[in-house]
Amino acid sequence: MAEAIGPGALTSRACCRRLVVLTAIAALAAGAAGAAAGDSGSLRGTAGTTTYRDAVGEEGPDIETVVVSNDDNGKLTFRIDIPSQPSLTEDLRIRIWLDSDDDPSTGLGVEGVQGADHVVLLDRWELGLAEVAFFACSGSTCSGGKALPTASGPPIRFSYRSGATFVLDATELGIELSQRMRFSIEAWTGVGFDPIAGSYDFMNASPDFAPDGAGRWLGYPNAQGEDFWTYASGTVLVRSFSAQPAKPRAGRPFVLSLALVSADTEAPVTSGTVSCSMKIAGEQLRPRSRGFVGTRAVCEFAIPAGARGRTFESTISVRSGGEKITRSLSGRVAAAG
Repeated sequence: MAEAIGPGALTSRACCRRLVVLTAIAALAAGAAGAAAGDSGSLRGTAGTTTYRDAVGEEGPDIETVVVSNDDNGKLTFRIDIPSQPSLTEDLRIRIWLDSDDDPSTGLGVEGVQGADHVVLLDRWELGLAEVAFFACSGSTCSGGKALPTASGPPIRFSYRSGATFVLDATELGIELSQRMRFSIEAWTGVGFDPIAGSYDFMNASPDFAPDGAGRWLGYPNAQGEDFWTYASGTVLVRSFSAQPAKPRAGRPFVLSLALVSADTEAPVTSGTVSCSMKIAGEQLRPRSRGFVGTRAVCEFAIPAGARGRTFESTISVRSGGEKITRSLSGRVAAAG
């Protein structure tokens, strides 16, 4: 089951009293099932680390820095440093909102967290002390529950020491990670709970948001700055990937095209090593040409006239700045048309 995500335009105190409505809590028995992570252009296989600094001297659990990293095995780590909160207490509540595909048009359609595809929750009262739950979001709801261990181990690992560390197994949790994602974090202390009434008490609760602007959607209209931070897994990002024609045709040229940009400046990447692969019915086909043409890496193949209806597997890869970006396309060869 899931609860609706409430509207963002709440007053400060009303927000605190109604905050529980904003969290989509499902039955604790529900596990988060995972599809495989994205293609080889996703965060899997491209390791990186970025440190974000939040404003300090704030009321409540004062987040100072957030360190986000990923490794070559698809592990995504959030380290949230809260020196003012040296140990884990019952009144501490943390949520990580994750727009894993860097696309505001997918996931939640709620103002302030629009585009969030997942939320990670640490909540003593809802889950148990040091317990973490994972939810997938769409429209106005998030649903899920405790992420159950699999053969490869727990899909979420949590620890606390002057801050919280969450390690997420993207593959096991079904997180489709793009090369760039957005996230925001909220931390609360002073959260109370009435077990008889089964309701939260946020009257004495104090929050901190990272980045600071994320507080606007929870009823803090004076919060300044951006709603989300952006994390890029590497220095090179995919701008576009295309094939001409959309799938190969017997006896015709077939071209794969990949446009890359710098993660820092978004300037086009115009140099690097281009690799091409094409198999038709399992047999390797050599490229007619490969390399950069202007701002695009290109692989061109001559499809045999008798290849109609046969299966094909095609790949274009670019190695630039120590990173390798790959895109693939497969299916069946069409008629010449």
